[in-house]
Amino acid sequence: MARAAVLACAALLISTAPATHAQRTDTAADLVSSWLLVGAERDVASGQPRRVTGSRGLLVLDGAGNVFEFFTTPSAAPANSAQPDPRRIFADNGGFWGRYEAFPADGRIDFAAEEGVSPSVHGLKFSRSYEVAGDRLIVTSTNEPQAQRDVRLTWQRVPTVEGLSPAYREVVGFWRHVEESRVNTATGAVDNVRQRAPSVIVYTPGGFVGVHFP
Repeated sequence: MARAAVLACAALLISTAPATHAQRTDTAADLVSSWLLVGAERDVASGQPRRVTGSRGLLVLDGAGNVFEFFTTPSAAPANSAQPDPRRIFADNGGFWGRYEAFPADGRIDFAAEEGVSPSVHGLKFSRSYEVAGDRLIVTSTNEPQAQRDVRLTWQRVPTVEGLSPAYREVVGFWRHVEESRVNTATGAVDNVRQRAPSVIVYTPGGFVGVHFP
């Protein structure tokens, strides 16, 4: 009897080690890191921001201009809500992956998203203001046409793990999904080869992994 088939996936490395960009300054280089979400505020454009409890997320900015972001900023559930509202769950989560370019003199980051949590993020180009305060990165997003609007996110830098194993060093970076297929391990036959919507997985020097895999 033939052994059960297993699913195999292939990915293409987008980047690993930081690249050098002539326009980058030391301030822009300070953005290159893994960041964990430690604070979030909604409705910042109103002048009366509301702090969000229970927020969490991961932001990855590498030296080659790749960006990964995912965050959740939960809204208060109605007291009589037995089950979460799918629309509210969608609105509470945001993030994307793609490319970025920082302009330290202007306190601005320009983004070009490939895909994200919201379908409206596909191919979207937008900007956010930012400031770096020690190991904290404060990013303000206003009037973006996606699931999240008018939000200020405070991120905490994650230090690089000391003594990364050679195996882990090989996978550090952004990996774009290329294809997936089903392989019969007994015969080696490959079938059902297909591609997904643009997807990415990123392994960070801080020991984290992030995935946008629709």
